[in-house]
Amino acid sequence: MKKITSLLALILAFAMLLVACGGNTPAVTTDPTQSTSGTTESSTTATTTPETPKEPKTLKVLAIGNSFSVDAMEHLWNILMRMGYDDVLLGNLYIGGCSIDTHWGNIRDDLSAYQYYTNDMGAWKVKNETKLSTALLSQEWDVITIQQVSQNSGMPETMGNLQNILDYVKANMPNKDAKIYWHMTWAYQQNTTHSGFPNYGSNQMNMYNAITGAVESTIKTNKDIDGFIPSGTTIQNMRTSYLGDTLTRDGYHLSEGLGRYAAAMTWAKYITGESIDNITWVPVKFKSEISPYLDIVKEAVNNAYKTPLAVTNSTYTKNPNGEPEKPIVPELPTVVTDLSITEALTDADKAVLTAQGLDPAKYAVLKMTPVVCAYYYSTNGTGTDLRKTESNSPQFWATQERFSTEQIPVGSVITIASGYQYRPEGWQNLTGKNTAARPGNVSTAVVKVDANWWNGYSYRGFNVSKTGGGNVSESDTTALRIYVPIAK
Repeated sequence: MKKITSLLALILAFAMLLVACGGNTPAVTTDPTQSTSGTTESSTTATTTPETPKEPKTLKVLAIGNSFSVDAMEHLWNILMRMGYDDVLLGNLYIGGCSIDTHWGNIRDDLSAYQYYTNDMGAWKVKNETKLSTALLSQEWDVITIQQVSQNSGMPETMGNLQNILDYVKANMPNKDAKIYWHMTWAYQQNTTHSGFPNYGSNQMNMYNAITGAVESTIKTNKDIDGFIPSGTTIQNMRTSYLGDTLTRDGYHLSEGLGRYAAAMTWAKYITGESIDNITWVPVKFKSEISPYLDIVKEAVNNAYKTPLAVTNSTYTKNPNGEPEKPIVPELPTVVTDLSITEALTDADKAVLTAQGLDPAKYAVLKMTPVVCAYYYSTNGTGTDLRKTESNSPQFWATQERFSTEQIPVGSVITIASGYQYRPEGWQNLTGKNTAARPGNVSTAVVKVDANWWNGYSYRGFNVSKTGGGNVSESDTTALRIYVPIAK
């Protein structure tokens, strides 16, 4: 009996062991709030939704411009990249002193009249003899800007062909959603010698008010123009700060550092509508000229964005370091002492100087040796050689000489005949290329040389061409005259 009892106990214990092990089926505790049909946590791997790729931030801007668009766009690429853009392309259709009428004539006749500057990597490249149509059709531009030549920027009566340009651009731009903006340029510095300044009574505020008035009457009322970039108001706002009227390099073109930077910030702010407040980038070359005044720039730009057709006085009216800082300008010669580099005035020369209120007896003509079918490109290659075999060489004559400050002293007078323009190329020394920005073309009839004209250069040479394009000959070499003050 005991054996039977022991055997039964052993069988019962074995049976209980089998129940406890349960085979290969896991025990599941059901949560009444969850479905039991899904897989359990122990048998699944957690999954995540793939992040949507970020859309690249791109911008393409084309200017139908002149030297004032060169000024405004010089630093624009770098500023836009610091605003978070991934891909920026800038284009500038450039002719020095180009007016609305000239732009329209080039469009109408499909002329290869432009130097076409592009920037997609932080440096400007140029293609000569380009048609406006070629540049316009080459990209799906997001923004296209138009502007008037500076001396006519406050004269609506000179803008009769603007609608023709707008009609052409709108009909031919590849991106039909592109914005067309007017570039509202700036008034001249009060002490400018620009021949167009008398259009405004030789008064800066008269010129500024005329420019804003033209925008009010002609630009804002045009349904084909989507807006206007108020560069002129930014500059005028800054002039109310302790910096004063010091933002140009020759009385009308912006200074290569602070003036150009302020205009580029205006373009960046207006085109994107985004904040510029956190921008700290400045070009290394002009760091000392720009960095101390970043707050003044940003205040002026933001105020121009809010109130684009009126001056907003700066709150920075006192220099925290005392008196307004002025650039250190080395002492420059004021007379030519080596008369062998000069020649006597003609009666026509005397009349030119007299018309400028100058005493012809105190001046002589600077001798120069014209080289036909040649030009300098100071910032390219060695920058010191005359280019005589390029496809566009026949369109220029250049001075064989590169003149020093002793040869073109402060007080000299440069004249250019109607229908011509010159580029006053500059170099820091005689053996290397120009390490600054390449100077623009000048078609102003009379320019008086001051310390700012030298702008840190030690030598300057001249390329001369026709404003309407075309080849030059020996007969064109009298278009440029330089009168130098002489020791008596």
